[in-house]
Amino acid sequence: MGACDMASLYDAIKKAVAAYMDNAGLSDLLYATLIDKSGGIRIEKTGVVIPASMVDLPDQYTDRQVEITIDDVKKTITLHDQLPVGSRVVVIKKQGGQRYAIVGRLP
Repeated sequence: MGACDMASLYDAIKKAVAAYMDNAGLSDLLYATLIDKSGGIRIEKTGVVIPASMVDLPDQYTDRQVEITIDDVKKTITLHDQLPVGSRVVVIKKQGGQRYAIVGRLP
């Protein structure tokens, strides 16, 4: 195989790997700041604002009611876990940037 053939093979492999990576559905880990109570965020590195409609906010970061049982008596309590606006969060971004998920809160 000549040098020209090797270069062509190398280019073909590079293109195949690049196409695979583009379609693999990989994710990125990002840091962001919560900018509204509904879940909108601002990505720290770029300053890009992501609307709440594109962000998955787990229940653990919201105010919610839960049922508990104490001495065989069921009670409903409210857990106040809403992330305050301005909270720094860890976010996973689906490749392509169409969905984001808050996965942690930073101190």
